[in-house]
Amino acid sequence: MSRTEWIALGNKNRNQAIAQLPASAWQTYTVDVKSTLKKYEGKTPEGNPMGIAIPIGWGIYYPSLFPNLKDRTLSLDIRIDKEGNVKLKEEYRWENELQGNPYS
Repeated sequence: MSRTEWIALGNKNRNQAIAQLPASAWQTYTVDVKSTLKKYEGKTPEGNPMGIAIPIGWGIYYPSLFPNLKDRTLSLDIRIDKEGNVKLKEEYRWENELQGNPYS
């Protein structure tokens, strides 16, 4: 049996097992994405206001009206254990513009 045939057979067996589960085996979890996005709106991944800080006096900074053009990524990692407990991990970070570059 080739590797592709073995994978196809495994997928077929998994799909059959899932189809045989009763409706009571399924649970629904809801993630409020809008409120999660609102929490990070207008902020850098470091938690600072978006844009370049403009000094206006001693120790007072006003965020500029032009946001930083660097892309940001918000990842949600959802983990469900055997008992059905859900753990949601949020990761807000700068997007790596140079994919595959070992020096970036």
